[in-house]
Amino acid sequence: MKRIGVIVGAIAFVLALLAISFLAAYFFSSSESQFVFGSQGRTIRVNLTMNETLRNVVSEAKVNSIAPPVGIPGGKFLYTVTYRGVSYSIFLSGNDTYVVLWDSKGVKGKEKADLVLVKEIKEEKVVHRAEDNSSLIVYGSVGRTYLIKSSLIPKDLQSYNYVHEGEAYLKWYYPVGVWKATNHAKGIWYILYGIAITNAVDLSYQESAVGVTCCKSYHYINGVETVASQVRHDTHHMLCVWNIFGVLSRHCDMYVWYVVDVWLNTSPEGHGSDNGSFGCSCP
Repeated sequence: MKRIGVIVGAIAFVLALLAISFLAAYFFSSSESQFVFGSQGRTIRVNLTMNETLRNVVSEAKVNSIAPPVGIPGGKFLYTVTYRGVSYSIFLSGNDTYVVLWDSKGVKGKEKADLVLVKEIKEEKVVHRAEDNSSLIVYGSVGRTYLIKSSLIPKDLQSYNYVHEGEAYLKWYYPVGVWKATNHAKGIWYILYGIAITNAVDLSYQESAVGVTCCKSYHYINGVETVASQVRHDTHHMLCVWNIFGVLSRHCDMYVWYVVDVWLNTSPEGHGSDNGSFGCSCP
């Protein structure tokens, strides 16, 4: 009995030490705690103390569509950010990006910004193969993220303005090795990090070989002024052939999309299928 008492006492002592350690960690842990989230197959570790600046920016930076009292020749106005009494506006002119700094008293400065590549992703894989191995559909995606760099952007917002160019596509081969059509879901997004998708442009299109009919091409982009945006493109292609059995056709449906959010995470995807049919007409 005495031996049992010693064992029980030892266990109680260990549990007490664990409880004290836990409470000490809880009450005296550093505010520089960390959390982990996933992005494109990689784990990103973020220091929570850095988010204090992000919280301040999110609470004070306001996105609007008020253009400054100056224009850029041939330029397209994209968006304005107002922060602590001053505003800066982003313009696109051809392939160039411009920043205009202004306030209630007038324009303070105007300059061409630099686009600095900060991230690039590429992927390609087979997503469909006919049971008889007669056709193939290949999926791929390309994404590039650029930081808009300008001395006119307020210091606190220097690392918050991004341009993302993204495309997801599907290629149809029939027979295998002979290209017939490609469906592109493509877009350009302007992003104020952690705050909003400030502008988006749908650049989707389709390509097809001679003799292939595009029966349907429907695409759109959404999510401007929210935290995530998607471009999507759905197509239906048809190839007609004549042989001793009459007129036959091969039909291919392809659905492809590309998603990007205000934290620069991307999620492209696509799927498709094809089949044979009698006759030669779009569904």
